[in-house]
Amino acid sequence: MNFSRDVQNLIANLRQLPEDNSSSAVREPKAMAYLIDHLAARYPFGEWGLETIIMEHWGEILGDSNAHYCRPQRFTRDHRLVVVVANPVIRQELCFQKRRILQRIRDITACYKIKGICFVVG
Repeated sequence: MNFSRDVQNLIANLRQLPEDNSSSAVREPKAMAYLIDHLAARYPFGEWGLETIIMEHWGEILGDSNAHYCRPQRFTRDHRLVVVVANPVIRQELCFQKRRILQRIRDITACYKIKGICFVVG
């Protein structure tokens, strides 16, 4: 039987047990089907992520000569692509071509949200 928090605290006082003063709420359990539907709506399973799409087109974006010396690492929260580069010379060369590379990435259908590129030596 479920009692309110006040009643549970009164019973705890009578039994000389500590009271429950937490601010958490007692909720009814959800059905597993509801949870799966909710997760499927929030995280689209089976769809290609931006990382996969960019990796498929990596040679086209950078050109075959530079694509072997760098790779995309991650996306930041502000929609910037972080690219790891083999050495500082290639990093500087790619910084000169940043606008062209960014435009090629944005031309890919799903990648229009990317705002910038950051090259790091690693």
